Amino acid sequence: MLNTYRHYIVLIQEFEMEIVIGFICGILLFSNLIDFNFLDYVKSFDTTLAALIAGWIAVKKFRFQSLHQKRLEIIEEVYERLVSTHDAFLAVMNPISFGDNSDSAKNQRKIELVQKANDFSTYYRQKKIFFDETMASELDAIRVQYQNILVNWDYLVDFPNTPLHEKHREWQKIWKMLNGNEGEVSSMKTKLEKKFRDILNIR
Repeated sequence: MLNTYRHYIVLIQEFEMEIVIGFICGILLFSNLIDFNFLDYVKSFDTTLAALIAGWIAVKKFRFQSLHQKRLEIIEEVYERLVSTHDAFLAVMNPISFGDNSDSAKNQRKIELVQKANDFSTYYRQKKIFFDETMASELDAIRVQYQNILVNWDYLVDFPNTPLHEKHREWQKIWKMLNGNEGEVSSMKTKLEKKFRDILNIR
């Protein structure tokens, strides 16, 4: 009898409850063929079977809660990296510079920006499976926007041979995208923040 219980436990742990139910139905069918009253046998351990079913439900609930908790942690990490990246863009590309404006300080801010942007992009792509298609598409879009801004900055704004008027025009365009409620990239970030709050059930 103990071995029978253990067999059910193994089935529940390694497979699914549907397999256990199918297993029982198979025994019932077999018992009819050999004229063995399996129902009387089942009644002798119906309490244990009920406990096993309750255990299966508990395992399912635990798996769901664990997956949900992991998803919340990933959302938190992605959001932190998104904000850190956006702030780094603002620090480098603000037309009105504050603090140390030496070449070494500017280069250091640019290095930190690239590192943070790469960190955000890499982490998100590794965890992309935890986001639905709509949110993943929006995260991909803002990630690509950051990449495009960085390329335009390097080859237009920060490039020594770019004509001054073109440099200023592109700089203003980039800053408008990054800053304020009407900026294309800042609006995408705000939209993602709202969706993150919805998932976290924060109103």
